[in-house]
Amino acid sequence: YEENTYHNVLKYIIDNYNKGEEILFEKANGVYKSWDEFNTFNFLLTTEQLASSSDITEESISNFVVPFQNYIKEIYKTCSNTDEESTEYGITNVDSEYTNGAFYIVTTDSQDRKIGEVLTEQDQADDITIDTLCKTVYGYHLLILNSYDGPDSLRYVKDTSNKIKVILRSYKDDDGNKIENYIDTDVYNATVKTASKSQFFVYYVQKVNSQQSSLDSSISTILGKMYDEIINKYTSSNFQNFLLLSKLNIEISDLDIDGYKIDTNVVKYKIQNYANQVTEYERDSEYLDWVNGTLSWSRPDGN
Repeated sequence: YEENTYHNVLKYIIDNYNKGEEILFEKANGVYKSWDEFNTFNFLLTTEQLASSSDITEESISNFVVPFQNYIKEIYKTCSNTDEESTEYGITNVDSEYTNGAFYIVTTDSQDRKIGEVLTEQDQADDITIDTLCKTVYGYHLLILNSYDGPDSLRYVKDTSNKIKVILRSYKDDDGNKIENYIDTDVYNATVKTASKSQFFVYYVQKVNSQQSSLDSSISTILGKMYDEIINKYTSSNFQNFLLLSKLNIEISDLDIDGYKIDTNVVKYKIQNYANQVTEYERDSEYLDWVNGTLSWSRPDGN
């Protein structure tokens, strides 16, 4: 970890508390108070530096607890709320005092316990109470955000041009000259959390054609996390075969082809089989509406 001054200060306080040392920042009648006064309550204090390069899940952490996970999630929402139009938490600047060295407390509403306030002033210390600390089976927790670099962003605004060349087809003519069919797509996007249609178009076309993405690597990574599973499912042979047979809408009267009869039940069986492969036989599959007729697969308009 980087040198963490907040952690060092807290560690110093806890070490002195455990030893019953004098409280050097507080005097009474000219005499320093002692931490021994608080030791009578048998508080057990500890401080830890938290960091993880991977997802924190119930499977990956032995002492995993849901309240603390929710606590971390709400802090992340607070910090990553950088869209100018979004003021739910009143934070719009990731470089502000709200995201570096800030204390976070919990407030209670009628629905759930959430991170509701960011303490940035010394006189707000009185707001830290049993009711505003995150409570788990391990005790009470107060989290300080030491540093924050900002959320991954889909924002794409260049000073010169926001256009990207997307090759739709590449081939050689009879004379051996390379021919490219392409379009220039404007991928300008001023928002942080929402991908534009043009960004998705560029990512999709280049992915399905095994081309290197022309988008910024950070944006490609986000789009990959958002859409790779869906794209792979959509372009799979199972779904494309399902879509083709469903669109053909074969009727019994159409099945006499060059004198050969095709059993309609076989076609229906094939369609259902492909549908089952798409949903992986799960009754509550998120792809169920792809195959049950509730989702329209007609092409969108040009807008």
